Amino acid sequence: MAFLDINDNRAFNNIHEFVDFLCTERDLTDFKRKLHVVGAISKFESLRYFKESLRRFKFGIDNEYGNLLLISKKVKDTESVFYVYVFFDDRNNIPLFFTQGRKSDEIPTTIIKYISRTKNITHLWIGPHTLKKIKDELLDKYPDSKISYFTGKNFTSKTLNEGTGSLVRPDIKRLIRYKGRDGKETLEEFETIYGIFPRVIEFELSNGLGFRIDNKGIVTLNYGNFRDVFQILQDDVIRKIEVVRQAVNQSEYTITEIQTKSGNMFERPIQKPWSIQLAKPLDFGVAKKALIKLEEDEWNFTVFNEVLMEGSVYLSARLVDNNKHSKFEILSAGEKINIYPIDNVDIGSAITFFAFVSENIDPQAIPIIQ
Repeated sequence: MAFLDINDNRAFNNIHEFVDFLCTERDLTDFKRKLHVVGAISKFESLRYFKESLRRFKFGIDNEYGNLLLISKKVKDTESVFYVYVFFDDRNNIPLFFTQGRKSDEIPTTIIKYISRTKNITHLWIGPHTLKKIKDELLDKYPDSKISYFTGKNFTSKTLNEGTGSLVRPDIKRLIRYKGRDGKETLEEFETIYGIFPRVIEFELSNGLGFRIDNKGIVTLNYGNFRDVFQILQDDVIRKIEVVRQAVNQSEYTITEIQTKSGNMFERPIQKPWSIQLAKPLDFGVAKKALIKLEEDEWNFTVFNEVLMEGSVYLSARLVDNNKHSKFEILSAGEKINIYPIDNVDIGSAITFFAFVSENIDPQAIPIIQ
């Protein structure tokens, strides 16, 4: 059922009005289930186009409160109906989904599936370097805080600049999942000794805020004021991913017609790429493993026509996003990766690829703005 109980004549025209409503007119900690906020970034030009995409994915729009929608969808293999509030911020084309659904089945089969499989939308990906920065700034501001849970992974010396990786066996890959009252101290030790970057962190801040945040930009409010969580999303996540979208929007794919001397007409594609700057030149071994990882379920790309040459590394490949059925080409001579669109540029596939690079090749990679 709808959990916020909003009057039918209520309208929220900007996200700050809705956040004020959540913080002043509703006690979010009084609910039976925790509040989850699932963020996304899109290229939808208006609320109308966003609603059309929801309907195509078989979401029902049960009510509208300005830019806030109450939507629903039947949960797969059950008779239950899943209700979600979603606010579409038409200033930056950012949808935020608010739900008390279960992360085990309800959220993955509805919201996550919609974001993954719909064109021109993707998660509010948080790169390893950004999530570490969020953690460091919060602990500097609230030094008596705790971390009760985290997961993380490291990057080998082949992907990190000297002095930023593991002090012990720097070429060993590591995945960490930790739960304990000393999580803050343990994570700092793992960062320093083993070069671990966080992917999921659960905070218990000394200002009375408890929440979990992960690398897909999904936030779970355990207790405290939601306004503080929203400020983190706005300042540290949304602003950074908007820069990636700005870089992607520089790319183009057009078809021009060329006439030969004999009068025959040919179509020639013109591709204008967008680019990712690497902090350290691409390593042959890292590139080889990345081509394999791209096809894993988490990323679900298909790689073909790949060319990878050792020495002064050269990489080229065509990628197909199996979720969104879009394709593009990548080309790198080591210092940066150029991404060439094929057909129309899909913002979701492009930003997901940038997230892949941040997660698997270079945590300090940045989009190039011309």
